[in-house]
Amino acid sequence: MEFGLAGYLTLKMDSSLQLLLLDQSKIQNPKSKIEMTPKEIAQHYEAKVFETVEAAEAAGFVLTETMTPRNTWNKASAAQAIVYKLLAKKRSGDAQEIGLVLENHSVSGCYKGKDEGGRMKAEGGEGTEER
Repeated sequence: MEFGLAGYLTLKMDSSLQLLLLDQSKIQNPKSKIEMTPKEIAQHYEAKVFETVEAAEAAGFVLTETMTPRNTWNKASAAQAIVYKLLAKKRSGDAQEIGLVLENHSVSGCYKGKDEGGRMKAEGGEGTEER
């Protein structure tokens, strides 16, 4: 069987188009994305994870916002949004440590900040310790 130049160009163009479509289908397919759990997000950004608000407060953390997402995917998205805000606090120097409180149906952010003298707040909330 003999193909002319036009047949070869058509075949070449079709295979290139097919490869392009295959690459785009990977991008558009939501199942091909890598999704991280809220715990993995916290680990990635070196944030502490707490199971209850009381545990975070007992460790000397101050609570920030709380989100109550409707499903698991939204819980990871909420955790990501909260962590980004906490990272901004950490970069500006307002927070020494950041954390997430991961309860069954909510995600809360928390941080351990500095007192007015520029020293770290003590674990128990009373007094200060030099850094």
